Order: sequence, then structure tokens, then C-alpha cells
Amino acid sequence: MATRSRATATPDVAVETDEINPDDARLIFEEAKRIFEPESIDGVYTGPDGSPLGLYARLAKIIAKLPEVKPEGTNDHFRYKFVTDKQVLGLVRPQLAAQRIVVYPETVTEQPYIELQTAKGGRSLLTRLHVVFRVVDGLTGEAFTGEAVGYGDDAGDKGANKAYTAALKNFFIKLFLMGGADRDIEDDDETDRRARAREAGIAPVAQVEIKETVVEGVARGGRSGKATQAQVAHVSRLVKDLGITDATKFGLRLEALIGDPIEIESWGDVKSYLEQLAGVDIGKVVEALSLQARELAEEPAPTLGYE
Repeated sequence: MATRSRATATPDVAVETDEINPDDARLIFEEAKRIFEPESIDGVYTGPDGSPLGLYARLAKIIAKLPEVKPEGTNDHFRYKFVTDKQVLGLVRPQLAAQRIVVYPETVTEQPYIELQTAKGGRSLLTRLHVVFRVVDGLTGEAFTGEAVGYGDDAGDKGANKAYTAALKNFFIKLFLMGGADRDIEDDDETDRRARAREAGIAPVAQVEIKETVVEGVARGGRSGKATQAQVAHVSRLVKDLGITDATKFGLRLEALIGDPIEIESWGDVKSYLEQLAGVDIGKVVEALSLQARELAEEPAPTLGYE
């Protein structure tokens, strides 16, 4: 038996709603976002009203937060300590990331390289980079630029890499005023000594192995506590053979080689200074001049191109 169903009419239900002003809706949304998504501003330095501080103010906060920096790297060849790029980046990178600040190279300019001769007679290139860095506020787009120079000494293809790393490290060190409590983190007497030697035209001997020599009476230090007349006379002969005529310039060589500040105005001053040297120090002078004499005997020394 077929049955028929009858549809029942459903009465209309009126729903009352309050319209929200678009501006109010936006404020509610932003407040909800701030409450439920705190990571969006977590860590960013803010002012009294809760809004992020400006770019310069947040950089100043970073400066105040960074700890004292002490050199942790060691140059085994020249035996001096230095602040590494790993140290600097390890301190700065988390702070910049937390503040939504980006640093990138805007322009990199390679200056003419300098050709160097190594202590063993090899060839190396000193790469020089001038880098303009841009510091950008990732929240507002506010930005400024700063400059740094980096040098990279390498016999292969890594000179530019080293130079850029040095420029970035130097930029951060100066931007954030990084330093030690009682000393300049880049201060190094040994580096300064080598620079004086380079300017004077002689490569300093970082570590001299004391040996006997075939020149009678001229042991290169170690045998006596003070320079002997034979040693002083041998230095005089080497100076003459090398064609060194400027006493003051030779005094700079001695200062760089021995590491003590001296005042030389005449060859008489040179002789008096040499006579007062310890045996090991006069040995260094003999060793350095003998090495230069042997290099000149083999072939003319190339022009290093220092500017």
C-alpha cells in the first residue's frame, strides 16, 4: 500500500546580528594576533607603548648587551692571538636575528692586488676589498650603509674569501664598538713589528734557529751573553755587501728585527747599538742579513709592489 508524506512548513527564524565597524574589527584582529601569536614580536626591543623601538635604538640595545671580547684565535706561524670571525659572528648574529635586522653587502670593490714573496721564496697575492654594507630594519625597512676594508693573503684562490671575511668582521667590530675592557682587541706588538720591517724593506725573522756558521768567530748567538767584535764586524761587512747606505733606515730594520725602539742617526750609533746587543739578538741580525745576501746572490729580489 502506497503512503504519502506531507511536508511540514518550517517557520522562518529571524537572527539578530550587530554589525562591527571595520576599524574596530581590524583592531580586534590585531589584538588577537598579538595574544595568540606572541612569536611575531618576541625578543624585539619595544618602547613604553609596546611598539618596537627604531633601528638605531635597537642597535644601541645590542651594543649594551654584547660581552667583552678577548682574542681566542692563534696564528701559529707568527705566534700572536687575534679575535676570530667565528667569535664576532657568534655574538652578533643571534642579536641581529632577534631584532629582525639584516646586514648584507651592497657593493664589493676589488682594489689592485699586491704581489708578495713568501719567506721560502714562493709567490702570494694580497687581495684588498672595499665593501659597502647595508643594515636594514626588517620591520620598517629603515636602512643605512657603512664601509669596511678587508685584506686576504693567499697563494691560491681564497684571497677574496679571506678579504671579505675580514671586512665583515671589522665592520661588526666597529659598528658594535666591540673591544676588551683593558686593551684594543686588534692591538698586537708582533704585527706592528712585522709592519715596520716590511716598510723598512727587510723581512723579519720570526724565530731564529741558533746555528754555528762557517765564518770564524761569528757564532749566531748562544755562545756568549753579549755580541762579540767578530759578530759586529761581520754585520758591517754584510751591510756593505748589500749596499745599505742609510744608517737611519738600517736602524728601522734593527728596531723591527729586535723589537726594541731605538734611535739611530749615524753609523756610529749603529756600531754602539750592535756592541750592546745580547748574543742571541746579534745572531738574529746576522741570520737576517745573511739570508738577504744569499737571496741577492741567487737572483735579483722582485719588486713587492707595496703602496
